[in-house]
Amino acid sequence: MEKILLMNLTITLVVPCILLTRKLFLYHVSGRTWLFLWKILIFGLLCPFAFEIPLKNTIISKNASEFLQLQSQIQQSCRNIVPSSSGNLLKIIWLVCGLLIAGVFIGSHWLNTRTYKMALPVDGEFFEQWKRAHCLRRKIEIRKSDRIRIPLTYGIIKPVILLPTHKKMPEERLEAILEHEFIHIKCFDILLKWILVLLCSLYWYNPLIWVMYLFANRDMELSCDEAVLKHHSSEYRKSYLLTLLDLEERNTKPKFFCSSFCKYPTEERIKVMIKRKKSTTKSIFFALLIFSMVIILNMGISAGAGGNIPGITGLNEEQAQQALQKYGFSFITEKR
Repeated sequence: MEKILLMNLTITLVVPCILLTRKLFLYHVSGRTWLFLWKILIFGLLCPFAFEIPLKNTIISKNASEFLQLQSQIQQSCRNIVPSSSGNLLKIIWLVCGLLIAGVFIGSHWLNTRTYKMALPVDGEFFEQWKRAHCLRRKIEIRKSDRIRIPLTYGIIKPVILLPTHKKMPEERLEAILEHEFIHIKCFDILLKWILVLLCSLYWYNPLIWVMYLFANRDMELSCDEAVLKHHSSEYRKSYLLTLLDLEERNTKPKFFCSSFCKYPTEERIKVMIKRKKSTTKSIFFALLIFSMVIILNMGISAGAGGNIPGITGLNEEQAQQALQKYGFSFITEKR
């Protein structure tokens, strides 16, 4: 529980940082960059251990002692919250709400899967050629159903691309849809969606975790669009955009644990595809700067001093130094 409370500080600082840089440089930095930033944050939230700084038995400065005191204050605050008289009740509420949220996601997916299993396999030389050209270790099935309005993909180990049957499309548009869904399968985006739901179930009380869920899914689609259009002509891009607009007219409510060709805000995806500028030295520099900033925030917040650190909360600077010296720390004396 203490670990979860500490990770809220990471969410509170890193999510706004990513959103701000995303707002400023959306058209200058690739979609893969934004998705990678969310993955860094996700790794930090799921990481079972804290990054330790080996300060024991070393000479440290005044700034390092202040860091230790801050660490002690954060840990003491968490201990004060958890073992309080209402601590057990809070744990029960957290657990019950987390299970309910996970149940809503999983239950909705289970109901949808029952519908998906009634879909029929597609046939035709076009689909056979496409599957031969897009081989993975996991066998990809292509099915059709009259109970969906837009194409989608579900399944991690046995991925299935599900196409609507109520309207026939030209082969070039159908190829764009299949290519988009193939990228989702290849990048294990369905697995990422499961992980995002797990985090929402753990940190449901923090509004920023839901913001992360929303924008991580958006950037998943932006990254996929970018991968599809990377090596194609402007004519193909035009056909891709028309397909996106056509399917947006039939868009329905989102389905959990599925990747859909037209599930998330289409306007942003179209603007990015039109306004996206080629990578320049400036954009690469900004991308590296954003990477560094997020990694430092993500690791720095979860960092702790290695060894047995005494509780120094509430002590002044001199008292804290005396307490730390008993544990083998030495301090750099400042020259005047």
